[in-house]
Amino acid sequence: MNHDNGALGQIRITNSGNYLEMGDSVRWTGDYIYLRPDRTIHYPGLSTLRHTQFYEFFQVRWGKYCRHPHKLKSDNEFAAYCPKGPYGGVISRDQLIGILAANIKEERTYEIFKMFIISLCSLGLFSYNTIDNGDYPPTAKRKWPGLTLFNIHSIFLRGLLGWVSVVPNFFLDAQDLLTVIYFNFKKGKIDKDPISLAMRLFIAREYYPTPVSWLTWKICDTNKLRESCHYYWTGWRDQYEMFELYRDKINELNGR
Repeated sequence: MNHDNGALGQIRITNSGNYLEMGDSVRWTGDYIYLRPDRTIHYPGLSTLRHTQFYEFFQVRWGKYCRHPHKLKSDNEFAAYCPKGPYGGVISRDQLIGILAANIKEERTYEIFKMFIISLCSLGLFSYNTIDNGDYPPTAKRKWPGLTLFNIHSIFLRGLLGWVSVVPNFFLDAQDLLTVIYFNFKKGKIDKDPISLAMRLFIAREYYPTPVSWLTWKICDTNKLRESCHYYWTGWRDQYEMFELYRDKINELNGR
């Protein structure tokens, strides 16, 4: 497992040597916490960053997260960029999924509430990735952040409302039902970036499921999902242990 004091990263190979790049650290570490909450038993080297320190480590503003708080741990220092106020930063909707997954697993309702307040500042429509990945923040061109859409709102509601979320999520979960139908019939044996879909399906299946989320998992081509996760994690990202965790979760949910 490639990590730095418990925060996951990816090996970059250059002419001047190899180094651990942390540009996706908050997302991957959040996924890891969700998939393996007893991680210190299985991976003792990850015990430095305890579960209860996840939000303390990555949350550098009230309700706002960065990808990694140390500037020198990512390309052009972009991962640490998190200006004051509710707007601006490097957290995309995909990154939000990992953060929410960790806080839901740890039952950090107040942390989810703070994230929700930040989301409301943009009317619940946008994340706060206002520069491109790898750009140097002081000189980077600002851009519109990405849309959050219904499937992010459904995760917020699961973390905040518990079983009450079943009522609105009966409708919100329809977005991932449509996404899975497209995923199943999309050309090719694999999807090159499947982890956001996978994590949304895991959360919707395990936390306050609706009939729609149950149906979504039942019709999902989980063999393709498993193969896609294998492709994602075992290539240049070199995180085979993460693929094992995704594989085991897929197998577990298929048995329910």
